[in-house]
Amino acid sequence: MNPSFYNFLVHLSGNTWFLRIFDALAALVSGVLALAMRLDGQLPAPFLQAWLLAAVATIPILYLIFRWFGMYSRMWRYASVGDLIQVVKAVSCHAAAISGAIFLSGNPYPRGALIMAWLTLLALVGGIRVILRMASDRELGHTLGRGGEPTLILGAGSAGQQLTRELSRHSEMPYHIIGFLDDDPEKLGKSIQGYKVLGTSDDLELIVHNFGITRLVLAVPSGAGSLIRQVSLRGRNLGLTVQTVPSIFEVLSGNVAVSQVRPVQLEDLLRRPPVRLDHSAILEMAQGKTVLITGAGGSIGSEICRQMLNLNPQRLLLLGRGENSIYQITEELNDNPKSALIALEPIICDVRDRSSLERVFRTWRPELVFHAAAHKHVPLMESFPWEAIANNVFGTKNTAELAKEYCAERFVLISTDKAVAPENAMGASKRAAELVVDSLAHAGSTRFMVVRFGNVLGSRGSAPLRFQRQIAAGGPVTITDERMTRYFMTIPEAVQLVLQAGAMGEGGELFILDMGEPVKMLDLIHDLIRLSGLEPEKDIAITVIGPRPGDKLYEELLTPEEGYLASKHEKITVAQSRPLSPGKLETMLQELQELATLATLTPQQVIEVVKKAVR
Repeated sequence: MNPSFYNFLVHLSGNTWFLRIFDALAALVSGVLALAMRLDGQLPAPFLQAWLLAAVATIPILYLIFRWFGMYSRMWRYASVGDLIQVVKAVSCHAAAISGAIFLSGNPYPRGALIMAWLTLLALVGGIRVILRMASDRELGHTLGRGGEPTLILGAGSAGQQLTRELSRHSEMPYHIIGFLDDDPEKLGKSIQGYKVLGTSDDLELIVHNFGITRLVLAVPSGAGSLIRQVSLRGRNLGLTVQTVPSIFEVLSGNVAVSQVRPVQLEDLLRRPPVRLDHSAILEMAQGKTVLITGAGGSIGSEICRQMLNLNPQRLLLLGRGENSIYQITEELNDNPKSALIALEPIICDVRDRSSLERVFRTWRPELVFHAAAHKHVPLMESFPWEAIANNVFGTKNTAELAKEYCAERFVLISTDKAVAPENAMGASKRAAELVVDSLAHAGSTRFMVVRFGNVLGSRGSAPLRFQRQIAAGGPVTITDERMTRYFMTIPEAVQLVLQAGAMGEGGELFILDMGEPVKMLDLIHDLIRLSGLEPEKDIAITVIGPRPGDKLYEELLTPEEGYLASKHEKITVAQSRPLSPGKLETMLQELQELATLATLTPQQVIEVVKKAVR
């Protein structure tokens, strides 16, 4: 058929007056055709008159009903199954109206013909819309065999448009873009970057079937994890290769671009909408300053380094005791063009060694200190509680006291939800560190603050990484208890909020980051297995092994004694904690120091000392 005819039909699909006229004529004709079919071609005048009078009288009602069901506000060239269901509802309501009109008029009309008239009207009204949809598909003119996998992009916003531009420039990439999906009704049917918005996310299955889609790219960097989870699962069930663009946190870090497509990861499924930051306050805090980051080679410390590059400090001091991790983060930062304007100083130093640490402060006199150095692995610290005391308590004490002595402007301690009502040596040592920092906040010019949050995805030794290793090995995946829950956030998100809290702090605050809803660990394991293209219990077994030393079923972010206050930021609250008296603090530190020298020290002893101090 001539392509111009398809173009003509597509043009008609956007003309609501054409559809209104067609629907009115269909209402008149349907009863006539039904009567002819019912009476073998006969059209008795009384029956014909009854139908035509009722049909004409109810045309205003038809328009009201059809408008109610959105028959003239939908883009029928992209009609979905849901749209056709609305056609059935609208036609049925009008059939009932015209039948009522015939009944009230007292004119004769065969009952069997009424049912046939309903079916005929349904065929006419629905049929024209299906024809318009088919003509639109033909008019798109996408030849799926011209190279690359037929690809659908979810999200026609700025990220989707940027992605489309990049993919269009690189014909060697295995993507043949068919069009967009977008839930914004204003975009439906529009052409963006030369590709049409074919429907909403609800139309995924229909469009995949109609266009032979084999690849789905999620271009919603600020989309919530629930959306990513739902669409990813539907895509995998359809046999699609599902990919995504980086999250907004990854993009803002400056290390990736929106156009860098990658497979969907666990971080995407737990993604939350981006938080609003006071960038001017954060920039004012760091710009032109000398910034010391302890534990700079660790998961949180290295991300603080990355995000600091965007804040134009004068100098970054990358301090850690592990030479490999400090070397790696230094090399990574040096590869970033932004580092050309910033002095990077890698420093090998143990925060427990006060004299070496003081040399750093005396030499560089940092104005901002982010203290991320810590022992964090709960089971290990249950076996070596004296190491938790030495590093987490007295390493923090050394760093904080030197920050005060050398007049740093701000000191931020990175803490953990395991410090709340601690039941293990690591958590107790971090709670003691919080108390040490809090004790220094009430004298001197340095603003001391603590930022407490839960688990971060992708940190070294974290449970998700262990689960991924077990899945890669073919299972089983081990879990301590099916009821176990944890709070999670991505590393970039956590660090953004740490920087925001650091900029907000006036001194003495214990900031609590909003971690969202706790995640059931069993659900997280199921997600990881499915992301690997496998099915839980069918391809990969899950084994309950019982709690490890120091494990808690549920984590908390506040103790029962701590209330909280709203802060200037919706994702950050301030705990109302009572500072320890100098006497109690000194007693706690002295007892911990004595315990750290004992080879027989147990985690419970550490916990008891800390709990006794805060009673």
